Amino acid sequence: MLMQVYKGGAAGLNSVLFIGKKFRVKAIYNNGSFQSKVEAIHNNEGKLDSVLNKIPFVRGVWSIVKAMMNVYKQLILAFATLLLAGKVLPSGTSTSRLPLLEMEWLFSFAAIALAAVVIKFTSISKYHAAEHMVAHCEDKNLPLTYENVAKQPRVHPRCGTNLVVFIIFNTTILSFFMENMVLNMLIAWSIGYEMFRMKRSRMTLFYKVGSFLQYVCFTSKPEEKHLNIAIESMKTLKSVEA
Repeated sequence: MLMQVYKGGAAGLNSVLFIGKKFRVKAIYNNGSFQSKVEAIHNNEGKLDSVLNKIPFVRGVWSIVKAMMNVYKQLILAFATLLLAGKVLPSGTSTSRLPLLEMEWLFSFAAIALAAVVIKFTSISKYHAAEHMVAHCEDKNLPLTYENVAKQPRVHPRCGTNLVVFIIFNTTILSFFMENMVLNMLIAWSIGYEMFRMKRSRMTLFYKVGSFLQYVCFTSKPEEKHLNIAIESMKTLKSVEA
């Protein structure tokens, strides 16, 4: 079996990104044409990634940093929104039996619901599905043709949605023991990332929930152009990584 070229991927508005060992490639759809942007991964960054990914729990926090490097603009916007909401929303006194403030829980789930709506009803959901379908094709070492990719499922076990399911579960459990939301999230993310790396057969229920959310909330059936953009991104990555 051939070694996989890609280490991860992400979908954006009119774009699909795949990350390899030495390069990141983003294919963009613009006015009916495709454009691929290739970015070299700094050698020191690659070495650091290799070292930190071997340290349990630390690699979970490191995954947050990598996500910020790959989609920093979106995360900065999300952080700014959360910060603004934290300043605007009243603290109040909780009547909930849960340790965290009722408003914090309400806002957290509202933020997730809003993200689902934005993704589902924009082209992001179609590019997200296309990213997964190309990844499936590459996982199976099939030729990256439109016909092969179009046959693949749009739900992928390594999608970040599954990681979010683990994080939400851990956050809920930890909230009964700590009130510091930042510390809660860091610990929940670290533990969730280790769960995410475990054999899927041990986490069947979590993956069923994640797959359901992927299919219903975060992906939509892609059109030909969405699949072709994802194919272009992976083909370009394989070319520059060779």
